[in-house]
Amino acid sequence: MKRELYFLPLLLLSLSLIVLLSACKKDSQSTVKEYNKPSIGIIETKDTRYESCIHWYGFDGKKVGEMQLKYANLGSDFYSPQKIKDDVYLIPEGLGNQKDTKKVIRMNLKSLEIEEYPFSNIALNHTTVIENRIYAINTLNNATYLEFYDRKSKQNKHIVRKSSHINSIIPIDNMVVSFREVDDENPEKKIIFMEVYNRDLKLKYAKNITDYGIPGEDYCEDKNFFYLPVAFTAEYKNTGKILKINKKNFNIEEEIGVPEIKPDRIYIHNGEFLITDYDPVDGSGTSVMRLTPGGKKKIIDLKTSLSLTYIFKGYFIVANDKIIQIHDIKDFKLIKKIPLKDKDDSYTSAILLRNP
Repeated sequence: MKRELYFLPLLLLSLSLIVLLSACKKDSQSTVKEYNKPSIGIIETKDTRYESCIHWYGFDGKKVGEMQLKYANLGSDFYSPQKIKDDVYLIPEGLGNQKDTKKVIRMNLKSLEIEEYPFSNIALNHTTVIENRIYAINTLNNATYLEFYDRKSKQNKHIVRKSSHINSIIPIDNMVVSFREVDDENPEKKIIFMEVYNRDLKLKYAKNITDYGIPGEDYCEDKNFFYLPVAFTAEYKNTGKILKINKKNFNIEEEIGVPEIKPDRIYIHNGEFLITDYDPVDGSGTSVMRLTPGGKKKIIDLKTSLSLTYIFKGYFIVANDKIIQIHDIKDFKLIKKIPLKDKDDSYTSAILLRNP
């Protein structure tokens, strides 16, 4: 009888704690949905466990909620999530020593609902989207697989490029543009191809662009052209240029020299380029170059690592493992600093933006 009397309060206490913890988790996510102002989402992820968290902050610096997700290596500072209207697409690579999560996820930034799309191979490292098709690449045993998943037919299709590595893929006018490195007889040099595929992955155009250098992971575009940052030559020597490429014929129309920086992310804002000076391999670089159409340059040091950046209306947002900084895009004056907890077993992998 005494044992039963002792057990009953413990049971009630345990149930109360479970309900309380569940309510806290639910409330944390619901507060994000209920927040009726723009908010910044910072993904914190791990490569040792299937644990990720999206921390959401208002532009006043106050935390408005968070989302716990069971993914490892969700996102990367080597590529930007592709945002299409209210959807954002990300790769959860899986554990660092395995990278065996064979999927791309789509998060709706209004509802915060997540949908998963299956792929055939492990080690996915870059994704892009054209209408109902989600494309992704991976390299295994010195062969690169370019694959798409069709949301309507729920079917996959892939092609294989042997003895090569595709650095990135981008969507240009319903075409998939890839940048592929091929081994050369000289081990210190790569042969680089720009290749253009239609939606069904049929090769439509190919150009050897070795003499121009190795395009980075990012791009921007206007009505007639798209622009690629290039930080390294095919021999892996430093260079600094932007390639201006015609969308109709894929001719490289101009090389815009920016030797003062290692160009990483590139944006067009109010008719001028904003280019980050950052090396994702060694984590160096804290400056942004403002480049006008007439060639006038101005470099602004933001005094923090530019591993992640985002433009929203009149704001330039920077994030890394230690801090979020919100700058006025007109003069890059610092508006707000939001310190982040630096944890040894996790890293900050992406910036998201909700705009209710």
